[in-house]
Amino acid sequence: MTMSPEYVMPLLSVETQQSTTNLVLADYDPLSRQVLSDALRAASGPEGRRLRLLASLDSYTPVETWPGLDHADVVVLAPCPQADTDATIRLLVARGVRVVLLLARWDNLALNRAMAAGASGCLVKDLEVDRIPAAVQAVACGYALLSAELITLYRPASPHGGHAAADLGKLTGLPLTGREHEVLSLLARGMSTAETARALGVSPTTVKSHVSHALPKLNARNRLEAVLMIKNAN
Repeated sequence: MTMSPEYVMPLLSVETQQSTTNLVLADYDPLSRQVLSDALRAASGPEGRRLRLLASLDSYTPVETWPGLDHADVVVLAPCPQADTDATIRLLVARGVRVVLLLARWDNLALNRAMAAGASGCLVKDLEVDRIPAAVQAVACGYALLSAELITLYRPASPHGGHAAADLGKLTGLPLTGREHEVLSLLARGMSTAETARALGVSPTTVKSHVSHALPKLNARNRLEAVLMIKNAN
């Protein structure tokens, strides 16, 4: 799958081959909710995949009452400013749903907290609306993605306080093996697990193993964090 270079999309550990992506849209703004609903209903995914919008609702509604959630693959979430967004993301992720978070304003704290809560996609809400369906499909296929503006904004929190990214130094200073460097660098270029495996002449399982070993060394909570650390270190 290819997308605009506005996104960084390292492949996560699970891919889906289903032909339809079921989604729920939760947006507190009725006008943008209508615009997004129309775009999502009209969209057809790449390679025959299509979107099925199960429900469009006010994100202020309690999650437990959202219709269609039991069958949703992805939730597009645009929360009201006063909402406990982290708790909502965690609740959705615990139900096995991937979350694409739309915010009009992002800062390092909001991005770091969204990723820690388990969001699969973090996008600026004023992104061109016709790109949202492709973002949803990417997340449904197992990718994680960010708006381009957020890539340099990201700075992972250090367990000792401050931001760990400032301590990474040059890529050669990271506590990784040479092969772990190679794997994460290829993923940072947008390659999938399978593409990375072919490039290195190893199996996809070996690629996943290298990533798993690299995460604790980088104090990264997930693959996206690790890849962003590599990109920022470069």
